[in-house]
Amino acid sequence: MGPKTITFPNGFRLIYEKSTISLPITSIYAFCKIGSVYESDGLRGASHIIEHMCFKGTKRIPKTKDIWSEYDKIGAYLNAFTEKNYTCFTIKCDSKYVQNSIEIVSDMMLHSKFTRSNYLSELPIVVEENNNNNNNQDHLTMVDMNRLMFQGTVYKYPIDELAYHTKGTLQYSDVVALYHKHYRPENIILSVVSDLPMEHFKRFLERSAFTKNIHLLQLSEQLPCPMSVKRTEPGVQYNLREKKGITNAIITIGFRTCPRSSPEKYILELLNAALSQSSGRLFGILRVKKSLVYNFSIEPEYNELGGKFAFFSKTDTNKLMKLVSLFVDILHGLIRNGITEGEFNMAKGFVKGKILLELENQLAQVQYNGEEVLFGNENIVPYGEIYEQFYKNITRDDVNAVIKKYFKPENMCVCLVSEKLPSLEQVKKEFARII
Repeated sequence: MGPKTITFPNGFRLIYEKSTISLPITSIYAFCKIGSVYESDGLRGASHIIEHMCFKGTKRIPKTKDIWSEYDKIGAYLNAFTEKNYTCFTIKCDSKYVQNSIEIVSDMMLHSKFTRSNYLSELPIVVEENNNNNNNQDHLTMVDMNRLMFQGTVYKYPIDELAYHTKGTLQYSDVVALYHKHYRPENIILSVVSDLPMEHFKRFLERSAFTKNIHLLQLSEQLPCPMSVKRTEPGVQYNLREKKGITNAIITIGFRTCPRSSPEKYILELLNAALSQSSGRLFGILRVKKSLVYNFSIEPEYNELGGKFAFFSKTDTNKLMKLVSLFVDILHGLIRNGITEGEFNMAKGFVKGKILLELENQLAQVQYNGEEVLFGNENIVPYGEIYEQFYKNITRDDVNAVIKKYFKPENMCVCLVSEKLPSLEQVKKEFARII
């Protein structure tokens, strides 16, 4: 039985799927459709702050400590995170405690006290989190990459950063108004994977805060729509950032790809597996053969407008240009010859096994279901059937065709972070060899 969606009279939605494991465990993702793409100048970073404020107490549970205590005493997992399109509160618990766990998170989301004193005391914590990010070169290079990759769109903005926290921005009254505008039942989706039957959730949700008519401000206008991607210059785009006090250098090479609605994203995920696993090409060349890096990754992303496929790695500052040259060779070989039959077969086997293992954990499944509903997909393919539906019939020729389609100079962005940077001319000369 696949996922089922119920829309309650006030617009709140539940998406439920029966767990494939026998343990009495329930995983819950409560999505609110607010994130950085819905913010305006002066309010950038507000979604992240609101996420923090939901943990600061409610009328029913006024103290932060008492909220955490409710989950700690049953050994449950509670967390939250802010993305560009949504904010999500996550719970994983013994199924016999699921009703109380959901009632508490509904109280947190819809009835936060949000006092001025709590807000002013939490702002330094949020600033400190951003300060930590500002000292994390991995984070900085991804921020640089997104600004290039999604320029001209609301996706270029980080979820939060120090630059947002200046005098005159993020005023208490404005942030509270944004909270009341978006944290409302019709803007919330509860995604559940559980051993308990769907009727169990339906019955108690009918009496919960999520399904009551909450008297908040009405949404008077539609949410902001992302603009089209606008290129300011032809060819490869570059961003070289000097960062003092770091002993390694980071390289990120990204290509603009397809939107999340495109079936090509599954082809790109096979390419990701073919290149990034321990038996894949990147590990074999960068770590085993050349001993240049300890770790590397591929960071894909898909939104309504398009996506990115970004290679990320780091090495000793003095070896940066050697790493750049190696990446150029790898990309040149991919564009010219594609992936091998062996790489393709490994990728298919890896993806099939990964999906099966993730069903045991539930979290990938519950996030997938919620995101599908959030982005307007009414015909959800069950997570356990994704491989058969989307991956099984992909061929090696499909993968190699997608490489040639997207791995082009006009789609390409290069970001470097290092204490000692090569000249832009040196970097451009290397990347000119790709095509």
